[in-house]
Amino acid sequence: MVLVTFFASWCPPCHKEFRHLNDLHAEFGRKGFRIVSINQFEDYAGPDPGEDRLNRFLERYNPRFSVVRGGEAVGMAFEDVQRIPTVFIFDRTGTKRFHFIHKQGATKMNPTITELRAVLNELFGSGQPQ
Repeated sequence: MVLVTFFASWCPPCHKEFRHLNDLHAEFGRKGFRIVSINQFEDYAGPDPGEDRLNRFLERYNPRFSVVRGGEAVGMAFEDVQRIPTVFIFDRTGTKRFHFIHKQGATKMNPTITELRAVLNELFGSGQPQ
């Protein structure tokens, strides 16, 4: 199972989400769960000389999972990501089992840890091969 999240260091809902990702990694990592966080739209908040803003974000949250730079091609590969946070969970067959997009004007800004945990519990308890 893999959770893929698109984020930027300047995105307030992304800060809230990142607080929970290490917990999920610790809880499910031994079962084969992986997280890939893709930094997307970082420059929308203005240039980040030397990536200082991103580095401060990463130091603050100290992710225990993969963090990579995105770009237009990566966003297109994931259903044309245009908003952050955008979160996917894929099962072992690559089937999308969860999808969240922070929509403009929405009151819900990111998935809750309870929602993500429920999806993962279902997937790991569903008898799929480990």
